[in-house]
Amino acid sequence: MARQGTVTDLRDAGPSPIQPRGPFVSKPTVLVVDDDLDILDLVQLALENLHGWNVLTADGGSAAIELCREHQPDVVLLDIMMPTMDGLQAYEHLQADPATSSIPVILFTAKGRAGMWRSADTSGIRGMIPKPYDPMGLGGQIVEILGWQDSDWDAR
Repeated sequence: MARQGTVTDLRDAGPSPIQPRGPFVSKPTVLVVDDDLDILDLVQLALENLHGWNVLTADGGSAAIELCREHQPDVVLLDIMMPTMDGLQAYEHLQADPATSSIPVILFTAKGRAGMWRSADTSGIRGMIPKPYDPMGLGGQIVEILGWQDSDWDAR
């Protein structure tokens, strides 16, 4: 039996709570970044079908940076362990660009523990959701970490 992931909340480590980049016109836009295409599909399915959220996907750090510049998502769900450009390198690029530095990031990883990235500037990292995760509860974990309220977007 797979164990359920838990939310690591880092709001005490920086400014909190995150204010939505809205008010949302309809539903928030989430960029999911992972090199595992099955995970991208599952997360997209869960967030779109269970919450009606807009979901963008990227299979690597470079694609994530471009999508952030182009679409300005409300949050980035970012895997740490990826080839070519890992999640922390992608995060550093996002933080260095004034156009993307205010986008909150939630780390999404099987190889994480709170504090493992403390050596970098982590002001934009809002929390961590470890894999394996519960697809049914993923949206709730994102809402909890960011401190969003149902009133932050239109009801589905």
